[in-house]
Amino acid sequence: MNIHVIVDSSADLPDELAQQNDIAVIPLRIYDELEKEYTDRITLNPTELLSRMKNGERFTSSLPSYDAIYDALIRNCKDGNATFYLACSSDLSGTYNFAQLVKLDILEKYPNAIIEIIDTRSVSLGIGVLVVDLLKNIHNGDTLDELIQKLHEKIQKINHVFTLEGFAVPNKRRKNWKVCWFLWWNVKYKPNHGSSRREI
Repeated sequence: MNIHVIVDSSADLPDELAQQNDIAVIPLRIYDELEKEYTDRITLNPTELLSRMKNGERFTSSLPSYDAIYDALIRNCKDGNATFYLACSSDLSGTYNFAQLVKLDILEKYPNAIIEIIDTRSVSLGIGVLVVDLLKNIHNGDTLDELIQKLHEKIQKINHVFTLEGFAVPNKRRKNWKVCWFLWWNVKYKPNHGSSRREI
């Protein structure tokens, strides 16, 4: 049995990792201030998005489309293989719950389909850690039950790391600047090797 791994674009997986392991990435939808819709990493890449945000533009994100989730989940079902979708945290997005509804539609047509939708309780780097761990366990030949159990155990142990583009002194004109100043002064941080970023 082959196991197909899926994430959504909130995972920020490197393209190389996704391509090498045949990981499907379901794109979120992004809207600018004029409510123009973009498809994350397809019609709006991260570099352009960050550049426009630095210039003062505001964006909002929304769930992937029904078709995008359906097509990704059903891809492996017809061959009797298993699918693991590591979804963005249900605390931050409705993607996990929406994917569960899509799964029910697929099971009506393919009742024997093996689809595991995991609430990662994470985003970005946190999901990436889970993906790498899952791939390792698949390679080691773990059973489906073992894979699910280890994923949930890992989810409980994850501590999130915030990566900041810079670490400038907080501006007093900012809202809640006192809180920002307290964090800036008290949080221990270290350089991210090979980058000007800082990790907390």
